Amino acid sequence: MLSWMLKHRVRLFQRIEKKHPHQAPSAMWWIIASGIVPVGEEINKLFVKLQGNLLVLSQQREMIANTITSIISMWNIHKTAAEPPDGYDAQLYYINADWWVEFDTVTDCIAEHGGSFSRDRFEELDVNEQQLVHHEIPGYVVDLVANMSQIIAQRDSNNLASIEEAPSVMPGEIASMSHRQFLKDVLDLLRVRLKESGWTEIEIDQAEQDHRDYRYAYMNEPLLKSKIDNLAVATDFNVAWNVVDDRFMDMRAVLAGLATVFHNSTSVVEGDFSIAKWERNPTRLSLANLSLEGIFQCKQTELLRSIPV
Repeated sequence: MLSWMLKHRVRLFQRIEKKHPHQAPSAMWWIIASGIVPVGEEINKLFVKLQGNLLVLSQQREMIANTITSIISMWNIHKTAAEPPDGYDAQLYYINADWWVEFDTVTDCIAEHGGSFSRDRFEELDVNEQQLVHHEIPGYVVDLVANMSQIIAQRDSNNLASIEEAPSVMPGEIASMSHRQFLKDVLDLLRVRLKESGWTEIEIDQAEQDHRDYRYAYMNEPLLKSKIDNLAVATDFNVAWNVVDDRFMDMRAVLAGLATVFHNSTSVVEGDFSIAKWERNPTRLSLANLSLEGIFQCKQTELLRSIPV
């Protein structure tokens, strides 16, 4: 709705001023709206992307990071552990933790995102109103970026934000990973489990060698590098790895064991509640009831048995 209003802002502004002047939004409202709408559009696009059913956590992490980068570029936001050039002067900067923006750049961004309509109305404001705009927009944008940078999708056993992030498993991520990092962040996480599940030392060593060969191929085979670099962020795990054909199979098997899918589809949850409603009776009214829980587990078992391994 806000985007539509801004798209037709000139005609709306003229009509409201003429027909209902007492209901007309202030010039400052139009300016602030024109500043936050582009950011809201970036967030909306991110939400749509995150609804993909087969995204692994590392892909979601990259999507969030890309959105943050886009917003940072949009409003000239900076991140530094050191103080801004002139120190923490509230008259010059808006600051949240390590994130900050210079008020002088806000004026330029208003013209960039709001066009001449917002620029001219900003210039018509008095000094106090201009200062308020300088605080309102950065306050929204910088706080948003600072909080988005702390998003963690994974939860630990206590349902708290996990300290450890899901490992990287996609082709581009693995290609840019040093072999030392691959051992630490990927292979070592599964080494014990692989042995317990029947992997031999030879197979585990081959998975390690596959990574060396994969990085060498990425750096020395232009066609393969091009295919990997051109993969979209949301590409399905299996589709993405099919670009290397049948090569590096042991490494890919290890990565498949770490590819955690964060399911976002509400249809699955709605389906579970439909099952619960159908199976519930006077002796099974609680979701914590073991017999009701067993029905869900049996259906999950059927699904798991149907998956070829």
